[in-house]
Amino acid sequence: MVVNWGSPRWLYHNQSDTTFTRIATGPLVNDVTEASGAAWADYDGDGDLDLFVPNCLMGPNVPKRNSLYRNEGGGTFTAVTTGHPGEEASLNFSGAWGDYDNDGNLDLYVCYGYNDRGNFLFQNNGDGTFTKITSGVVLSSKGAASAAWGDYDNDGCLDLFLAGGILGNRYYHNSGDGTFTQAFGEPGTAIPYEAAAGCDWGDYDDDGFLDLFVANGVIWPGQTKRTSNFLYHNEGNANRWLKVKLEGTVSNRAAIGAKVRVRAALGGTTMWQLREVGVGHSGSGAILLPHFGLRDADKADVVRIEWPSGIVQELRDVSVDQTVTITEPPRLEALGIGRISIRCRKGQKFEVEVSNDLLTWTSLGLATNEAGTLEVADPDAGNHPYRF
Repeated sequence: MVVNWGSPRWLYHNQSDTTFTRIATGPLVNDVTEASGAAWADYDGDGDLDLFVPNCLMGPNVPKRNSLYRNEGGGTFTAVTTGHPGEEASLNFSGAWGDYDNDGNLDLYVCYGYNDRGNFLFQNNGDGTFTKITSGVVLSSKGAASAAWGDYDNDGCLDLFLAGGILGNRYYHNSGDGTFTQAFGEPGTAIPYEAAAGCDWGDYDDDGFLDLFVANGVIWPGQTKRTSNFLYHNEGNANRWLKVKLEGTVSNRAAIGAKVRVRAALGGTTMWQLREVGVGHSGSGAILLPHFGLRDADKADVVRIEWPSGIVQELRDVSVDQTVTITEPPRLEALGIGRISIRCRKGQKFEVEVSNDLLTWTSLGLATNEAGTLEVADPDAGNHPYRF
């Protein structure tokens, strides 16, 4: 998705062969606004990615309402008009999705740009609507260009970093009760005339603790100094962690759109955490390797993967302090007596066996998926209509 200032947007559909097709119809691309970013997320939990577009201006210094588009499936989108963050008209620069309250729904933080006014936090109600949070230190601060959620201390709650540019960078620790406290010192220290426009968390040295990159370089009128970018290494603590690497077979290979839920006992309290693969933040990157802080847990009781294909997969009693790789299992569907289909990655091979009693099995030979869906038939199904 490419957003443009005062002209239609561009949406490119990936054809899975290294080429793209530009989509030319629908409100997602034909709405004309002074858009300043885009952030994908499945905010309504229906299994497909929706899109938030922060809008900055409509004409000279006239605030413009943000845009939220609900994915209806089949390549169509509907502009949502009520009960969502788009109802807030302001000079918005970016938005960042994250489940800061660990209720299983993605919430949205919206940055008000380089203005001496507060930002916005919208709590997802889980029914397709949002509640605007009206108090708290993350709201009373000055504006910012972009924001990024990440559990930097591995305590099981998403913290927040703001790239504030000339207004100063800030970062906030999630207290776990719906409130935040501001942390001071690097990386929240402001440097005069730094112009931080983007930020992102990522564990670049693979030690289980999220590091931070801050992108600078915007030149403002009268600014005589261009600041280099910042990279902050997280020195870590004693808290445990888990990272999940997904490999799609039925779904797309990168598992974009998959939801990863982890349940563990943290400080004696059992809680769930949610990360969504591919969820983006305008002004920063997208989550491709979900990271979970697990505090003092010695294991993750459940790791649940909700694949874009609809397949649900669970792992139990997963060890902490590791990156676990999970491959999407094939999807089997019955087509009738003696016939099944197997959805999986092209080129995968299967040995097909049949049984009358689940004890003795007879091989039907090897089958290779050449087209994405493999159909297998039992040649003796007429004589054995009920065998497996």
